[in-house]
Amino acid sequence: MGTAAEELILEYERERVGKDHEMEVHHIAIVDAAAGFDIKSVTLEQSRIQTPRYIEVKAVPRISLRFYWTRNEVLTARRLGEWYYLYLLPVGRQGKFITNELIIIKNPAVEVLAEPDKWLVEPEVLQCSKRPVSRKENSNVG
Repeated sequence: MGTAAEELILEYERERVGKDHEMEVHHIAIVDAAAGFDIKSVTLEQSRIQTPRYIEVKAVPRISLRFYWTRNEVLTARRLGEWYYLYLLPVGRQGKFITNELIIIKNPAVEVLAEPDKWLVEPEVLQCSKRPVSRKENSNVG
């Protein structure tokens, strides 16, 4: 579902920036899953100045808009500030994207994390890893 949402947003971005800039829209997540964002695009200012646009795409339930944001994504959002965008793409009951309800949040580190009246933020991800097996335990196996 996530990759399909990213592909849809790639097309959206190419249309948004137009033919002159569509070659500046890149699917980063397929080459660097640890980048902290999925798509690199551009914002075209009225003064013809281009600024980078780093986009994290989340396919979200239409009603709750609930999404999971990794620590790396949050740190990247904080570091990139105004250049970082969160695209929330609602998914309907039949698993179809509702593109006309796309929500675009600029600088979500401020707009989401610093707005407790608008967003409920719950830290519920656990990090787990297997402990290394000691030589003694390893010699008893088998």
